[in-house]
Amino acid sequence: MSKADELDHISNLIVAWIAKIRLNNAFSYTDINKIAEGFSAKLLNLIYGYQLKDLNKEKRDFPALDLGEYSETPIGFQITSISKPEKINKTLRKAISKDLHHRFHGGIKFLILNDREIVFGAKTNPALILGTFNKDTDILYPKDLIAAIETIYDDDKFDQFKKIKELIYREINPLASLIPSEISSELKVLREAVLKITSSPPNIPKYLTNTVNPSARLVIGREKALTKLDEILTGFDSCLLVNAYGGMGKSTLINKYVHSRAESFNRILYIELKIDFEVQRLTEQRALDLLYEAFVFEPVLQRNLGLDLDGLKLGDAFMMIINKLANIDSFNNLLVIDNVPFAIQRIKKYLPPSGRWKVLAASRKKMADWKPFNLPPLTLTHAKNLFKLHYGPTADHAALREIIAYLQHHTFAIILFASSARQNGWALPVLLQKLGQLNQHDEALPPVETSYSYEPLNAIQHLVNLFLVDELAMMQQDMSIKAGISQILLYFSVLPSVALDYTLLFKWSRMHTEISEREFIYMLNRLADSGWLTRITDESRTSFICHSVVQLAIQAQLKPDSNNCQGLIKSLIEATDVKEFEGEHGYFKKELLTYAESVFNAIYRGTENLVPEDKYLANLGDNIGWIAIDMGDPAKSLYYRSKDVAIKEKVLDPDDEHLGSSYSNLGLVYRHLEEYDKSIDLYDKCILMFTSTGRYIHKELANAYGNKSYVYLRLKKFDLMLEFILNSHQIRLKLFDEDSLPLAQSFHNVGECYRMVKNYPEALTNLLKAKDMREAKLKLAEPMHPDLATSYNNLALLHRDMGDLETAKTYIADALIIREYLYDDKHPYLIACRASYKEIWGL
Repeated sequence: MSKADELDHISNLIVAWIAKIRLNNAFSYTDINKIAEGFSAKLLNLIYGYQLKDLNKEKRDFPALDLGEYSETPIGFQITSISKPEKINKTLRKAISKDLHHRFHGGIKFLILNDREIVFGAKTNPALILGTFNKDTDILYPKDLIAAIETIYDDDKFDQFKKIKELIYREINPLASLIPSEISSELKVLREAVLKITSSPPNIPKYLTNTVNPSARLVIGREKALTKLDEILTGFDSCLLVNAYGGMGKSTLINKYVHSRAESFNRILYIELKIDFEVQRLTEQRALDLLYEAFVFEPVLQRNLGLDLDGLKLGDAFMMIINKLANIDSFNNLLVIDNVPFAIQRIKKYLPPSGRWKVLAASRKKMADWKPFNLPPLTLTHAKNLFKLHYGPTADHAALREIIAYLQHHTFAIILFASSARQNGWALPVLLQKLGQLNQHDEALPPVETSYSYEPLNAIQHLVNLFLVDELAMMQQDMSIKAGISQILLYFSVLPSVALDYTLLFKWSRMHTEISEREFIYMLNRLADSGWLTRITDESRTSFICHSVVQLAIQAQLKPDSNNCQGLIKSLIEATDVKEFEGEHGYFKKELLTYAESVFNAIYRGTENLVPEDKYLANLGDNIGWIAIDMGDPAKSLYYRSKDVAIKEKVLDPDDEHLGSSYSNLGLVYRHLEEYDKSIDLYDKCILMFTSTGRYIHKELANAYGNKSYVYLRLKKFDLMLEFILNSHQIRLKLFDEDSLPLAQSFHNVGECYRMVKNYPEALTNLLKAKDMREAKLKLAEPMHPDLATSYNNLALLHRDMGDLETAKTYIADALIIREYLYDDKHPYLIACRASYKEIWGL
């Protein structure tokens, strides 16, 4: 192809592109230039060497400008098809009000997607608004692009020209494959279609589609919601969006609204976007095609509107329908769009103007320019009635409340599990047990058929079809963002379904992935806007919640384990670590217990097929056990520390010190449960592990000796008690500094043992030594530290035993002050301290 032919073909394509934009604007589709922003950025970058990026990706609805650079002398661009001076000046004023003329100090420019040049008068000269603006060089028209491309060709910059040509051929679609005469033919078809609108029959029926089902589904507990929809749509708001998680009943609600309120509207158009969940991997363009197809291929809509759209391309046919709806011969009409996919960024711009139509849509995506109606979950009473409807009247059982609470009142999940229980003959306690085991056995659930699904799948598979992780990830262009969103969803799926503070989430996530805070915020907001999370913002913080049903769907797809959740597990291990030798107490980490337990239980799947990374999960279980002991809950501690030992026996060497530590810690639990034989066996395992390998000076060996001494104290074998506590003390004297808190604890333990055998002088010496060491370390820094309370409490008991009640009163009063500050009324330490106080004071 000759130079002239190549340049003519490129020029014709650009001209046809601009012509199509102008024609679309004539159809009241005035935001068509928004679709061209991505192509315009690529074209400008190739022609002029810019580095323009979409500013809406930096901030949603970025003010004034569409594209911008991040270079040393950055420029900003607005892309528009409006060729009026008012548009230029209004944009410049807004840019200045947002201080964008300083940020983009290389210049603010415009690309006008129109072949009409703007004529400025003396009073409309944009230089009056922004002194550096030059209307001759800062406003580009299509002719400028064509001239610049010709210059590139003339300068023999063939690589650059080739890239520009390939971009134009690829992106200006479908016009890229047409010769100029065919372009004219296509435009002629469009013009003829416009003329048909004015000559179409006026007798348009009330129902424009047959989509509306004459018998609405039975709706339970949505009377208030229907009334609220009435209030909004009969008011000034013309576009109402029903928002909720997938499966909460949005479609059922708007279907019921159409049936029950049909007489309130002159004409009704009901459009349902049908998405095949098995193949749904939606990009925005594919989502738009689904929208176009829902209108264009609706069987009777064209006939009822009096349109003949044969020969038109899909997008053009859609615009003809929208234009006809915009000019329909009645007001107070209702357009209902069900199942709007969240891949469509701003659907409102594709719909008819609000003068004649009220629009009611349902989507999990939140859209800023719509009046929102957040569909609340069913009340407990209504949720119970829904469950009974699908299970049967025998559903009156105490377990029903727990089942509904577990499912967090999720409408479709209630239907699924009620139907599954009925079809399989499960009593409600059996269903509740199966719900608690879903993370381990979801693949074993039998299929369930419902009137809301197209094929029999098990309940979890049904929920997965509502929440496809791949669908969300496929929409992300940036690979790191795509991976980050999947990682965040994975973490949310194992954390508790409660409000999680954003800063806490970022702290835990950053340990595993290199995600900036800005990227992290973007991803969380993206997930919230797309209906995967609920965002809660108050004056002091921003939190996010993942619904328990969404968690089940994510878990089924991403399969959380100790490997892919390793970063979160390590974060929680660090957060819940009770540094006993630094004077820490597990009781004061109790606020983290909910997070740690949730993660452990979501990932733990027994002791078969373990991998080395499961040692981290075991460590988390050990930490949970420590906190539970300090909270006075040895049964919970036993649950987690037993699993800790079971895992470590499989993944660690038999003489690993961490396994020895776990034996000792589990022995402590059995001591609290007064199962002393089991406790001694575990301590002996730990002791043997260290002594048989020559590790005689080790803190875990000291712990085992010390803990075993307390068992002998309970068994009243005082000689053995003293033997083991002194063994422990001798090791700690060699391990720790003489003014350290661990050594203070050791002196305290020795003193207590001497008190038990009524060797009061030795008891007093050691308990006072411990108190003095603790006061030196803690009195000023942490005057309410629990170790101080322990010293005061036990010195009070010692002086009581010695008959010195006055001194005992002073110490027990000091102990009580600290423990009342630290603990709630049910904590055993506070209960015991109050009892001692009453005894010593004679109350």
